[in-house]
Amino acid sequence: MIYITLPQKLSGGGVHQTMAQSRCPFLNRVSANFLKRAGRSLTLYGQHCPMMSRLLCNNASATIRTIDAVGKSPMQLRISGRSYNTTAAEPKKGGECPFRWHAALKNSLKQQVMPTSWLKPQVSYGHESFDYEGYFDKKIKEKLDSSTYRRFRIVDRNANQFPECSYHGNTNSGTDQAVSQQATVWCSNDYLGMSSHAEVKEATIQAIGSHGVGAGGTRNISGTSSYHCMLENELGSLHDKDGALVFSSCYIANHATLSTLGQLMPGCVFFSDQKNHASIIHGVRNGNCKKEIFNHNDPQHLEQLLQKYDPDVPKVVIFESVHSMSGDISPISDLCDVAHHYNALTFIDEVHAVGLYGQHGGGVCERDGLLDKVDIVSGTLGKAFGVQGGYVASSPKLLDVIRSYAPGFIFTTAMSPILMAAALKSVQLLKSEVGQVLRKQHQSTVKQVKDALISSGVPTVDTPSHIIPVKVGNPALCTKASSILLSEYNIYVQDINYPTVEYGEECLRVVPTPLHTDEMKMHFVNSLGIVWQQLGLPFVEPVKACSKFFWDDCPPAIPHMFPISARA
Repeated sequence: MIYITLPQKLSGGGVHQTMAQSRCPFLNRVSANFLKRAGRSLTLYGQHCPMMSRLLCNNASATIRTIDAVGKSPMQLRISGRSYNTTAAEPKKGGECPFRWHAALKNSLKQQVMPTSWLKPQVSYGHESFDYEGYFDKKIKEKLDSSTYRRFRIVDRNANQFPECSYHGNTNSGTDQAVSQQATVWCSNDYLGMSSHAEVKEATIQAIGSHGVGAGGTRNISGTSSYHCMLENELGSLHDKDGALVFSSCYIANHATLSTLGQLMPGCVFFSDQKNHASIIHGVRNGNCKKEIFNHNDPQHLEQLLQKYDPDVPKVVIFESVHSMSGDISPISDLCDVAHHYNALTFIDEVHAVGLYGQHGGGVCERDGLLDKVDIVSGTLGKAFGVQGGYVASSPKLLDVIRSYAPGFIFTTAMSPILMAAALKSVQLLKSEVGQVLRKQHQSTVKQVKDALISSGVPTVDTPSHIIPVKVGNPALCTKASSILLSEYNIYVQDINYPTVEYGEECLRVVPTPLHTDEMKMHFVNSLGIVWQQLGLPFVEPVKACSKFFWDDCPPAIPHMFPISARA
């Protein structure tokens, strides 16, 4: 585009710049390559335009600038090209611009005079430009108004005193991070505290000393280490599968695996549980194939949907074992039986179960003797195993297809060897007797806290898993309850609002660990009851009464059982 910039002039004691920018279709008809080489000869072309020639005559020192808007971000437009001083010329008399741009020129000449520091290059697109910042501000206000805006709490966990932490305020709140308070974490997915285990930390330190901190490339280009191979073999063994593939997270593992299967298998149909995780939903969506949604944990409805398709149609039935917010456990055996009867593959997400259930920590499938019924298992290294990353375990040919075709696996830097070393050690520990002791202690602690909350009258869901949702049902009150517990009682339990849960399902997601002491448990239950009453939230009739806080069949937490370095 071609623009005319008028010179500076004095006006009322201050120096201002009058900017008259006018799009000239005549000059825009000239090739961009010619404009770069034309130099001062551009003024000769301007004399052929009745509007431009008049402007050039009246402003002998006007400057012609070229602004290239093609391919530029509207938020980051830059002036490019050269500047040329024009000489005076006789205005072309009579007639109007044949390209009918005289109105645009007149409007541009009426622009308000602005201080030089305020001037920014503008581009006319023939209509009012989109207000990006205004739109973004509107969307954030919508989140604020609905009490679903997220302020991340700045928490530094104490590796030597888990589950304690230092709290430094919230992001976007302007809180001084130098000021901190001590708190106890009641919502961490580090279910067994393995991120602080002495042997896991030592394995990480040794790997850093030997291999540095980065992978150095993708799995195909120098990024596959011996730790990757050993960990994938260990994970395959954990689920009684031939092998596994490690990803940067289980979100990526789910998405990459499902989207790749959907795109590769001709006519594939996905059958997905109504309450599956977002990673599964997006993987199914990007598989670009037909999908059916069956009612949550409903094998009968799944069968009705499967009956509509021929046996030779590729099908994948997808569900989770432990659901992250509700704490439900799926009827795995029934779902698998129905799926296999109609010649469908089964895909199970054991993210919130691996490390916590089964003789070796293989999840609910191992606990219930169902490892042979599931075709594909996905899991995480970032929850009970306490590190980072995700994986899928399955047959060699299926894994080879994902390895060879999934963009989410191919086009990304491999996981760091130090994380692989830490995860390998954690998986090995939880497969051993150490893991068996921790799992038993974890389940006892969960029972203690769950029974105490139910007996207190706080609306607690009696789930079959380790996840304890305390129902609030109001986003503002849910956030307020969490804030009061943290600021006044040094208890950090995260408020769970939309989109993590549906509107009306807001809750506090309570997650006990083996390292929560008796004192921590009693303080938590008593404090939650006080806050509940303070906010006017409804209590429910206790399902059971108890004569004392803990039951005889639930041994108290024993901190020294867990070899954290400061306690070892």
